[in-house]
Amino acid sequence: MAAFETAVELIRGAGATVVDEASFASLDIDTFGRNSSIVLGADFGAQLPDYLSQLTKNPNKPSRHQI
Repeated sequence: MAAFETAVELIRGAGATVVDEASFASLDIDTFGRNSSIVLGADFGAQLPDYLSQLTKNPNKPSRHQI
């Protein structure tokens, strides 16, 4: 629990709004799972080119010395 509290304070310090004692009793986990997959998929596709452009080497492509 201490690690969780430390993480909460870290994100709060970075400017996040932390809602204490939130209740998720009415959360429909199946709908949440479907919707989060859509969002994560869209974010992944949109941000992948930027990520790849920042790589200094391709870890999946062997160099001449490894062949």
